Amino acid sequence: MTLESYVQAYILQRDVSREYHKALLAVAREFSGFLGRGARLSDLNDDNVNRWLQSLVEANGQSRITLRNKRTMLLILWRAAWMDHKLKLPPGRVRRIAAPKQYVSAWTPAQIETLLAVAAKAEGRLKRHQVQRAAFWRAFILTGYYSALRVGDLLRLTWSEVRGDAIVTVQHKTGDPIVCRLPPDCLAAMEAIHSIDRPRVFGDLLCRKRVLKGFAALVRQAGLSGGTKMLRRTSATAVELAHPGFGKAQLGHKTPGVAERHYFDHAQLSVNKPMPPAVAAPASEPRTPDVLAILAKPRLDAADVRACIEAMGLTQAQFARLGSFAPTFLCDVLAGRYPWNATLEQRLRDALGMVYSQRRKGVA
Repeated sequence: MTLESYVQAYILQRDVSREYHKALLAVAREFSGFLGRGARLSDLNDDNVNRWLQSLVEANGQSRITLRNKRTMLLILWRAAWMDHKLKLPPGRVRRIAAPKQYVSAWTPAQIETLLAVAAKAEGRLKRHQVQRAAFWRAFILTGYYSALRVGDLLRLTWSEVRGDAIVTVQHKTGDPIVCRLPPDCLAAMEAIHSIDRPRVFGDLLCRKRVLKGFAALVRQAGLSGGTKMLRRTSATAVELAHPGFGKAQLGHKTPGVAERHYFDHAQLSVNKPMPPAVAAPASEPRTPDVLAILAKPRLDAADVRACIEAMGLTQAQFARLGSFAPTFLCDVLAGRYPWNATLEQRLRDALGMVYSQRRKGVA
């Protein structure tokens, strides 16, 4: 029996996505290409698989994570064939492929606001149902952020699953039910695109391909990076930051550790991380004239704030902690990635004055 034929039989026995089916077929064909002929189940042995993996590593054309995933999929097929009594031996000494752990990044709520501002400028209407593009993207972004649902579940979401101020649905990937609470602004955005003629909230307006393409364009215009999964990561990180221990529930996860490894932005969560006690070092005198002269100006900008922080001998992270700012938010503000306004200016002015006074007392 050929390996590709077995993939088809394997898929018939299991409820898997079309993308996973294609991935298994691609791995089977790649293994056949290495052998120079159509691979058969009998070709699944330690020697052939190890030589194939070695060739992939030496080619150095793909990331270690991709190579590890290919190894995993081929071993899944091998183990399944053994359990179906089509092979005598299960996988044995198959080489492992070490893959570096990657840092997980998520957007901040401020960056979500930037994305929404870009989406509000979307012009025209969707051809299928004449819904305004700006209204569609606002509802999609807010629902993705507040619910943390996967993009597939968002596109499958029906109006009958929106009950009051919550979404009550079943996750397609795991089969587990989940309840997602939605605030009034999200519900209003969804209501703006509601129609009794469409059973699905988003899926009847745009297909998956166009959603991903359109979302990617908005992200580029907003000066951000990442795909729709960033909404899910940002939601989980924000919940974990505000309510430690609840980020996993926001994602609908049951397996421990998955959220920590693949969804939480630990740089944002570090704001709650305790710091070692300060060392007993002589406090340096703040440069009084610089700070006071800057604070006396009628208007402040980001450059003035940076100068004040520097004059007080602080890092941006230290000032963020003393001034009760999220480090990533302050970094975005000082880098010009957050809209500057009078309210923000006054908040920073007050924080600079408070921190400066504390520093002066500490020196005295």
